[in-house]
Amino acid sequence: MEFDDLQRTRIAKLQALRDAGIDPYPPRAHRTITNAEAVASFDTREGERHTVDGRVMRRRGQGKINFLNVQDGTGDIQLFVQQNNVGEPAMQMVKNLLDLGDIVQATGTLMKTRNGEISIDVDEIVLLTKALSPLPEKWHGLQDVEKRYRQRYLDLISNEDSRRVAILPRRSWRRRDSS
Repeated sequence: MEFDDLQRTRIAKLQALRDAGIDPYPPRAHRTITNAEAVASFDTREGERHTVDGRVMRRRGQGKINFLNVQDGTGDIQLFVQQNNVGEPAMQMVKNLLDLGDIVQATGTLMKTRNGEISIDVDEIVLLTKALSPLPEKWHGLQDVEKRYRQRYLDLISNEDSRRVAILPRRSWRRRDSS
């Protein structure tokens, strides 16, 4: 199997994680609330400490602060990661070794940012899975229809419509008796 430059970079980051003593594939994880539950029940749970997990879909950084948008099977939530809360080693992992597509678990306080986005103010972040292949391009997704069917998992990760259709309850195809 031939690796491209992005995959080689991710494999190097995987080795750097192992060299730093971080298990990139820990045997278990513990989540206290889903992303959708956290967002939906924000009014009653604001300020509570929770653990969420999900695939990193977007990241933005400004010095000692990083924002990660993570997606689980139920929805998205933003992680507000500050170096003062997580410590320098964890922040270096977030800044230098974390990629889009990786799966993380974050523990912290449910809050709302200045922009009004419901977030987790993270005080502990753990890498659950290091993704070795990059996600499809964000704006165009998977354009090749054949690839969408052969690599369905990529389509479900990157395409909101495909994911919504996949989790819709099955409709009964039986004809209802009109009597």
